[in-house]
Amino acid sequence: MKRLSSDRPSDDPEARLGTRLGNFALKAVLGRGGMGVVYEAEHLYIRKRVAVKVLDGRFFHDKDARERFLQEARAASLVDHPNIVGVTDFGEAEDGTVYLVMSHVEGESMEQLLVREGPLPLFRTLVILGQVARALGAAHGKGVIHRDLKPENIMIETRAGRRELVRTTRDAHGSLEVVEPERHFDFATVLDFGAAVFWGALDDHNCEGDVVIGTPQYMAPETARIGVADQRSDIYALGVILYRALTGTLPFDGQDPAQIMLAHVHDPVEPPTRRNHAVEITPEAERVIMKALEKEPDGRHQRMESFYADLQRCYGSVRFRRIGEAIPEEFTPEAEIMRPRLLVHPKTPTAKPPEPRHTPALAGPSMPRGNAAVSAPSAGEGRPLLLTKKKGHRTLPFGANTPAPEALGSSPERHQTWPYTPAPTGRAPAAPDPNKPHDDR
Repeated sequence: MKRLSSDRPSDDPEARLGTRLGNFALKAVLGRGGMGVVYEAEHLYIRKRVAVKVLDGRFFHDKDARERFLQEARAASLVDHPNIVGVTDFGEAEDGTVYLVMSHVEGESMEQLLVREGPLPLFRTLVILGQVARALGAAHGKGVIHRDLKPENIMIETRAGRRELVRTTRDAHGSLEVVEPERHFDFATVLDFGAAVFWGALDDHNCEGDVVIGTPQYMAPETARIGVADQRSDIYALGVILYRALTGTLPFDGQDPAQIMLAHVHDPVEPPTRRNHAVEITPEAERVIMKALEKEPDGRHQRMESFYADLQRCYGSVRFRRIGEAIPEEFTPEAEIMRPRLLVHPKTPTAKPPEPRHTPALAGPSMPRGNAAVSAPSAGEGRPLLLTKKKGHRTLPFGANTPAPEALGSSPERHQTWPYTPAPTGRAPAAPDPNKPHDDR
């Protein structure tokens, strides 16, 4: 293992491969930003894989750059949140190179995801950005403003799901809901606090700087105009990301950064529903986007918590609910709880719905009052029985007697269910591990 020489470090990121910084061996280049290079690295003794960010050699003698690099380490380590990359160490090598050690985050950036797939479904977008909003709310609570939020700084990792999805379709006969397990979801991690500033108490005045820092396409008008930023500037950036994720386009873009910044300051934002008619954008989602993109900070959400709360009201034809953790064990074999279930909601019932057989009530957080639908063994039939408390719903067993989609007056594609057949265990779902990052989206 080579040690770095005491001379000025090379500007070539590849030149560091095979060398060591402190107790870490640099294995591969993961990425390069405006001020630093990120390497995949391994601890020499415990063999733990980490990411090491090194200040670019161009800034070797730049005291301000070195101080901003140290500030990034302070900002990221100050906020302990599962959706923010963890910073575990900061050091200086023998040659004067400064570096910080971070958790290694799997997956791809949201930028890569958007470039590959284009506009994302509303449900998927809200799941990702809901996590980002919670993370930034935690950062703001510690007085940390990110200032450079963009898809490149959001990592997406696919993880196993722990909730139920409810897909709703409507036709001339009413509405149809299909309940299915969430097989996986996008876990989001916020990266790169290199532009972050410490703001102190959230009731203080804005942060001001001598230079404008950020990415023009995601820059709030007040930052573009006079270089100030507070938590509402991060909300603006999240609004831009939400806009792009649902429309596939940016509110303002071009080749000239100065023109883009002027557009953020002066030009009206075109409503997202005029940009993309193919992706579901609920009226509430459009309202939240347009509010986040107000020119004046006072017109936006004033706190990230209120932005997150409004975001949760934007779900449309696909929503989620959490699987209960306190359901009695005799009613919770996984094959029964996780199997897709069919709910039919007629507009005007023509006959009184049949009375369901008496079945013990199932308790748990997955059963909101007045709108619960769960599976339980049906006496003598050996298949789940759909129970519902919502008036006007037909009660249908999921199985051979379930009507075909054509009988409900619409095409099969609209009522497709997704097969899911885990082996039954007879055990209740395990409670979440408090030591693992939550997925409370």
